[in-house]
Amino acid sequence: MNNFSSALSRAASGALVLAIATAPAAAAPGVSWMDTELSDAIDRAKETDKRLLVNFTAQWCSVCKVLKKKLLSTSEGARLTRQMLAVQVDFDDVKNRSYVEKYVILGLPTTVVLKPDGTEAGRIMGFDGKEDFTKRLEELQTGEISLVSLQRQHTKHPHDPSALRQLGQALLERGAPARGQALLERVTWLAPRSDAAAHALFVLGRYTHRVKRDPETARHVWRELASRFSETSWAGGAWWWYARAQAEIGRPLTGAYALQMWSKHAKKPTTGAKALRLWGLFVSKHALKTLAPRVLAAFARFDRNIAPKEKAKMDALIPKLKGL
Repeated sequence: MNNFSSALSRAASGALVLAIATAPAAAAPGVSWMDTELSDAIDRAKETDKRLLVNFTAQWCSVCKVLKKKLLSTSEGARLTRQMLAVQVDFDDVKNRSYVEKYVILGLPTTVVLKPDGTEAGRIMGFDGKEDFTKRLEELQTGEISLVSLQRQHTKHPHDPSALRQLGQALLERGAPARGQALLERVTWLAPRSDAAAHALFVLGRYTHRVKRDPETARHVWRELASRFSETSWAGGAWWWYARAQAEIGRPLTGAYALQMWSKHAKKPTTGAKALRLWGLFVSKHALKTLAPRVLAAFARFDRNIAPKEKAKMDALIPKLKGL
């Protein structure tokens, strides 16, 4: 190859490398999010006669990040929403507070699907795995969970606490809070020890605390849930929210005492370990320096023959408590 040909070849190679380096990156797979406010997205959905997926999320929400990683940022997420518009709403942004109240966002992540006319087709709260979420979202692509169908189910099974709870929660979430609350309270009387009753109390607690921002009222709901279902998976969250409500009304020591008593009287070792950890976490979070020695002493006395993950969480709290 002569010098001219060699130079031409090098130039062509250099141009190719430059072209590759400067070429625009391929679009990332996943849901195509609209960069706009929810109100504008609703208007756009109406104009285009499309459904709108609204994903309520927050930076601190670990489950939101799992949902994003495992589904929303994947090609499967793109497939599920290709016939929809989609927008994300930051739960913590003050400008979105009216949406949190309007759509009654009880927990995160919450994915609401709106029909083109702006009414709700249904929602998915949380993320119980890719398969479950995909199935439910596929159903909401064209179908809906209507109040009429839920009312029909309750009428057919009037003494079924689960059907009553679902109807009450749907009414609460879709603009009929007074009736929804009344039905949810009825569930707690109809089957006071059932999982449906626990779920109803949880919804009422989240509604009064997170949506209505009324910790004074919410603390009574959380205490009822925690006391009635003390040895179940509902107790941990309930006692934590009870303590949080006490802190929000200026009584963090009362909240800490409640967690301490729960840890002291728990019957199951696993429950006791979780209660003790939450007590320590609360003391650390609220910098209750005078209580730190008590928590550390309780940690030292506790039988450490517990699940490794729980033990690791407790051990991680020790330096934080010592540093208060």
